[in-house]
Amino acid sequence: MSFYICNVAVAPIRKTPEQSSEMVTSLVYGEKFELLEVANEYFAKIINQYDKYEGYVALNQISQIVDSYYHKKNAAFSSSIGVLTAEGNAITLPIGCLLTEGEAMHFTGQYISVENNIATIDSIATIANSFLNTPYLWGGKTSFGIDCSGFVQTVFKMANITLLRDASQQIKMGETVDFLEGGQCGDLAFFDNELGDITHVGILLNNNSIIHSSGRVKIDNIDSAGIINKNRERTHKLRIIKRVL
Repeated sequence: MSFYICNVAVAPIRKTPEQSSEMVTSLVYGEKFELLEVANEYFAKIINQYDKYEGYVALNQISQIVDSYYHKKNAAFSSSIGVLTAEGNAITLPIGCLLTEGEAMHFTGQYISVENNIATIDSIATIANSFLNTPYLWGGKTSFGIDCSGFVQTVFKMANITLLRDASQQIKMGETVDFLEGGQCGDLAFFDNELGDITHVGILLNNNSIIHSSGRVKIDNIDSAGIINKNRERTHKLRIIKRVL
């Protein structure tokens, strides 16, 4: 087996090994993964170290690393957009990228130390709010573009809590909160369609407001039936609330 790291700000992970294929998720700078197979001269199939998500990444957006580095913990997460200067090259990084100890010293933005970061209600709210107005992007998980479950996963990842990638996977985690009135900041709210399929997820800020990625990362009202936007329109039907914090 061989191990690699993402060497660009954001690398799309595609469903099949071609540029026209759907982006199912993405890698951010510093994320590590195992290379499963080289699919063709442009793409390789990989499995993400963090959430075990599989897909195809472009070979020119990754670098091979030694086994010991693959298993070494990263030192920090970028908590603002900033520029990393390494080996004479400058790269603009979004929120949520992984930095080594040396890289953190050469990053112009703010960052969160992994070792000293403890998940709390306040830290979840602070991290989540740093993504406000980030545009929605299917398969995205950075402040350059993010989908609903990528937003939830990244916020909790930066707070040192591991969640799976998709909303349909995340709903299986944590403990059920029986009523919205018992919800608290950091609880996950899941929403379904008329077929009962989970189609959306967001993070409660309290038991009547939610931050989520829908068009952009924004704060809306929520009641026991679902989300109500600023135009007082019902946009998502509430299915269940889970507590993972």
